[in-house]
Amino acid sequence: MIFVLCLLAAAVALERKETRQLVRAWFDAQRGQWEELRHSCKTVILLFTDHDWLTLTAPLIREFRKYDQVKCVALVYWHYSNHSLSNVARLARDEGLLDQPIYVDSVQHLTSEWGSNVFFEKISTRIGMARHILEYLNDPYVVWTGLAMVDSDIVIRRNVIGRMERVGKTFVMQSETQCTSGTTLCPNGGFWRASGDKRSRRILQDVELMMHSLRIPDQDAFEIVLSWYADFGDTVHYLDPLLYTNGFTMRRNRDWRLDKSHMVHANWCTTLASKQRVLESLRRGIVAQCGE
Repeated sequence: MIFVLCLLAAAVALERKETRQLVRAWFDAQRGQWEELRHSCKTVILLFTDHDWLTLTAPLIREFRKYDQVKCVALVYWHYSNHSLSNVARLARDEGLLDQPIYVDSVQHLTSEWGSNVFFEKISTRIGMARHILEYLNDPYVVWTGLAMVDSDIVIRRNVIGRMERVGKTFVMQSETQCTSGTTLCPNGGFWRASGDKRSRRILQDVELMMHSLRIPDQDAFEIVLSWYADFGDTVHYLDPLLYTNGFTMRRNRDWRLDKSHMVHANWCTTLASKQRVLESLRRGIVAQCGE
């Protein structure tokens, strides 16, 4: 048993070292862009996309433009060898990202099917990248910049980044109305903000360790780790699901209204086509179902 645990720890350490090196290379290659974000942004908005998800990412970036926040976007593009890079180049040109840090990460497999092993393998690096970005943006004693993780299957209707900044907690997260584990802590791994202080980086480190050690998705790992901080009132703040809406709230809560929502997360749709259809309807002010 001890031997197995040692092997797991070694494997996790290797994966985290590789992620650190990746982020370090990104900072070194685009140092000027990162320094600009550090000095001009209270929150870096970290987006992940690929060839298929660009159709969701582009309108999301336009919504951040309404609040002059495109200048705070950092983008990771998962690139599969069979696809051209022309689409992400066009996105950078059309959406005002030419001066933003963009990292092209080559992947062996590309899938948008939520819940598949390939999908979770692809997104498993996100937490490690977020943690190392915060480490490079902030030194151990002074916090300049926080970081917000925002999934592409989201509609932004208000200045959600500014609202999360004003909460003043170490971690601010979208919450699910119903938890699969039956606990009262229901984090959503696709929409959160970390302050950048040592505690927020420790939370991400623990989440990363849980993900790789137990081979579970980031949302399950967040649920475990954040339960350890339940008694620290200044650490975690869960956003009101009627304002920061997930699929369960939208479908089940009769008090929910689209015109009152600050954002809506189409996390209940499992296919890319259904997400795109629902998001387009929500942007027109129409509530639609996945139809899967």
